[in-house]
Amino acid sequence: MNPVNQTPYHMPKNATWLITGCSTGIGRALAELIASKPSHHLIATARNPSTLSYLPDNDPRILKLALDVTRPSTISACFATAAAHFGGGGGSQDFHLDVVVNNAGYSLSGDTEAATEDQMHEQLETNFFGTVRVAMKAVEIMRQRPRRDGGLVFNLSSLAGVCAFPGHAFYHASKFAVEGWTDSVAREMSPEWKIANHMFFCAANGLLFDFAWLKLVLCASFAVQRQSVNNGLP
Repeated sequence: MNPVNQTPYHMPKNATWLITGCSTGIGRALAELIASKPSHHLIATARNPSTLSYLPDNDPRILKLALDVTRPSTISACFATAAAHFGGGGGSQDFHLDVVVNNAGYSLSGDTEAATEDQMHEQLETNFFGTVRVAMKAVEIMRQRPRRDGGLVFNLSSLAGVCAFPGHAFYHASKFAVEGWTDSVAREMSPEWKIANHMFFCAANGLLFDFAWLKLVLCASFAVQRQSVNNGLP
């Protein structure tokens, strides 16, 4: 077992970022920030790339790609396209990925017993297994660099990965899983790779989170209850 790598990462001036879930919220805010840095490169991803229209189309520093973290084939295609675009003449051999931010996710909320099998699996597939797939692909690329200059992998977590509240059982399960997995994998990274895996905690505030139920899936009984409450409002 290796100690968790806490060595400060020296970000290159032309760092390449890959961010998942860039359509709204934190992903969009971070994508806009990186896009504003003239020397940085951005791979912005979303299930539906049309939601990335806020980013310019003709900037060679910015690559907008479709990515569904529940489908391994789209992850492989995304990384391959990014390597071809930013790898220069050497393609994947010259492709360096400095920072990966695993942001894609949503919350399944409502009565736990009302959740369907498909809803349960989709929650874990997106929030946990999707994070795992992207992180492992990133580590594979960062580890193979000839210069051994490493990289950073940020897996977004929240208070939901530390303590639990009623009505969000499967969301909590996914975030607790991300916490444990990240802590374990961080200790598997060889010091020679110079790769750091981090959990990044995000507390909700109106500037970064969309409170329009855009990334909230309701279990059937909770959806009915919410509609009945809304119907009773003036």
